[in-house]
Parts: sequence; C-alpha cells; structure tokens
Amino acid sequence: MRHRNIFLVGPMGSGKTAVGAALAARLDRPFHDTDALVVHAAGLDIPALFKSEGEARFRLREAAIVRELAAGSGIVCATGGGCVLLEENRRLLKDGNLVVYLHAGLDNRVARIGDAADRPLLPGGDLRTALKLLDDERGPLYLEVADCTVHNDGSVEAAVDAIVRAAGPQPE
Repeated sequence: MRHRNIFLVGPMGSGKTAVGAALAARLDRPFHDTDALVVHAAGLDIPALFKSEGEARFRLREAAIVRELAAGSGIVCATGGGCVLLEENRRLLKDGNLVVYLHAGLDNRVARIGDAADRPLLPGGDLRTALKLLDDERGPLYLEVADCTVHNDGSVEAAVDAIVRAAGPQPE
C-alpha cells in the first residue's frame, strides 16, 4: 500500500482538499490538488480559465495532470469535482490506485461553498439546485471509480481516520 496512490473524488464542497492535505500529512506523503496544479500551469484561476478557454479545454488540462500524477506513486491527490467526466481519467484513477469517494450531505456542502463566486459551474441562482444537478450527473461516475466511500459530514480527522482504515495497514 505504501507506494499506491490515493485519489479523492467527489463533488465540490465535499472537503477533498482539506481531507487530502490532512491525510497526506498523516501518511507522510506528498499532497497534490488537481485544480491547484491546473491553475498553476495555466497562470489563470479557474473562473478565468473557463471564461477564456471553456470547460472542455480545462478538462484536457486536468487530464494531463491526472495522467502525470497517476504515473507516479505514493501520493495523495484531491481531484476536481468534474475529474471523473472524462473516461480517460476514470481509467487512470482505477488503474492500481486507491480511489476514495468523499461524500458529504447537501446541507454541509452548501454551507462549505458559501457564495460560490469562484465556482464557474455554479453561475448564480439556487446553489442547492445546481449542486443536485451536478450530483445527478456525476454521482454514478464517482461510484464507478471508487474503491470505497467515506462520508465527510463530521470532522476532517474523522474522514482521515475512515480513509486510513479503508486503506489498510501502512508499512513502517
């Protein structure tokens, strides 16, 4: 298990970045966030990328990052909520990695996301309805790639504990 990558998938607001960073610290592994890596490589934030290049180009940038990370070993990675939309990403995630579907209830996600000003797929309107529509589209894809589901409606530490239990013993 030591060299197996751990990828966190799930909807926006499920806590993938916070849980992933804490999990990486607990396991003494490098932590990566695909959204942050895309932003760094492009030199633009996600709303600007969506506006200037569109979602399709963003997804291609994201796929290149997933391809690179999946080729390595021993990392923890938080993926963007839409990472599972591309079949190539789903195949790469499932290939020898531990994939954790980080799930959180809609009320908690709405509270975590707040005004959603920096979320291009939530362009105003009713946040709850927009999230539900994304859940309907992406939920089956999260389940398709996941080795396990961890609920993150409590503390980050509780979610990390659940992932560590699911991952099994770590060699010293």
